[in-house]
Amino acid sequence: MRRKNQRGSTLVETSLVVVSFLAVMIGIVDFSQFLYTHHALTHRAREGARWASVQSPLNTDLVKNYVVYGAGAGANSPLVHRLTTAMVTVVPPVPQGAGAPQSTWIGCDGAKITVQISGYRYSIISPYIANNNMTAATIKATAPYEGQAAAGARCP
Repeated sequence: MRRKNQRGSTLVETSLVVVSFLAVMIGIVDFSQFLYTHHALTHRAREGARWASVQSPLNTDLVKNYVVYGAGAGANSPLVHRLTTAMVTVVPPVPQGAGAPQSTWIGCDGAKITVQISGYRYSIISPYIANNNMTAATIKATAPYEGQAAAGARCP
């Protein structure tokens, strides 16, 4: 048997639970999207460094295209939504203790190629929970270049 002063209490309780549940679900979706995008960017940087270490480490434009499009020559759409070649930085291999990169140093001990992705902007579903345009931290991947040193090359 219900009392008059308890009328509508179920509706109020349900609305509180539904609002709380939706807030938690939107937070889970946003965080999952953030993790997925971060993983995809990290994967692209690592793949670019690996690809460059066996293909063409001194041609930075080819490496940038590979990071963004998955091919040395530019394709139609990027593998990660809104990733551009302007966000990718490639540092050619330089042996430890050496100055500017030189093609004759490739294959020397300590020669590494570095691929960085910076300036990528996340877009989240819930603009009221956080700023809708969050910028990703710089993602850096390094791969050793273990090719053959050029004939007659002298490693520093």
